[in-house]
Amino acid sequence: MDAKNWLRDRFKEYYNEKGVEIPPSIWQREFGVGNEKKIDYRHMSFRDEKELLGYLRTNPPLYISYSAGYYKFPSATPMEKKELLGADLIFDFDLGDISDKCNESFPTPDCLDQVKAEVIKLIEEFLVPDFGFSKKDILIFFSGSKGYHVHIRNDTVFDLDQRARKEIVDYVSAMGINVRLFFRREGKSLLGPKPSDHGWAGRLARDLVETLKTKPLMEARREFSIGLSTCQKIYSRREDVISGIESGLWDKAPVSISTWETILSSIALRLGTKLDRNVTIDMSRLIRLPTSLHGSSGLLVKPVKDLERFNPLDDAIVFSRKYIRVNVKRNLEFYLGGDQKIEKGEQELPEFVAVYVIAKGEGEPVGD
Repeated sequence: MDAKNWLRDRFKEYYNEKGVEIPPSIWQREFGVGNEKKIDYRHMSFRDEKELLGYLRTNPPLYISYSAGYYKFPSATPMEKKELLGADLIFDFDLGDISDKCNESFPTPDCLDQVKAEVIKLIEEFLVPDFGFSKKDILIFFSGSKGYHVHIRNDTVFDLDQRARKEIVDYVSAMGINVRLFFRREGKSLLGPKPSDHGWAGRLARDLVETLKTKPLMEARREFSIGLSTCQKIYSRREDVISGIESGLWDKAPVSISTWETILSSIALRLGTKLDRNVTIDMSRLIRLPTSLHGSSGLLVKPVKDLERFNPLDDAIVFSRKYIRVNVKRNLEFYLGGDQKIEKGEQELPEFVAVYVIAKGEGEPVGD
């Protein structure tokens, strides 16, 4: 049996035993499935839980996704004939958008923690304090591979059009922030943002004050993207600069307003969230179905209740520890339910490891 069919048989066993959680208003959602690609075919719909589960239990795909959008006719083509009614607001975080130093094929817990940190930033720094969303309306899912999806389902986002969704993702990713708007002249005084201000103004002022208080000149210079002599002017009057910013007075150091703009723009790029912008903006985008299995890992697209403690490479494992014979293509080292060190060649592996290796294209099932 080839690897894809072997995986689908494992997925079939899982869906027959466990099933999946059904998204709200399933009859208004578009679905897409894939075996060769993540989406080979879309424009599918299911009337109810029974129909979706019946499909997964008889003809399980390696990947199944569904729409953030709600449609009057979800299986219609072309897209305009579906008649969009509204959509959830979704944010997609993927390791590839956050770090270029991590192995995306076999991500480590530390690398996935970097993705987690961006999710926490989105929720704790933006969605709750700036947009006023309640945490009960924010759903977090491990993607099943190397990232997270954040879903918001409530009436305030349902009717947002594509332009409004772009403005939201621009805001949280610090795209196009005009920091000059935070400054004004009053007589000879330059007034600017205070740490107590709401939104980006306060966020930038707080970070700048914290940097000035805690970081040496050369480290601050790199973060600020300014020349050495300019940074020295600021640091020579550091205490006055800090107290001035805390009261909204930004003329305590002999530097220009354009210097402060450069500094705040550099801080904004660091503080903005790193995410896949297109997923939030594109209302026709399909996203991985929660509690389904991911065909590139065999891990669960798992709802996350306690993000701080969640470790996907332990907590999203669903397959057993019974041994499966696999022909491994090369020596491998990775973390999955513990450190795994696997040599090239034919051998027996725990089922959850075998599924992971085969799903990665690094092994073939033997005699099954």
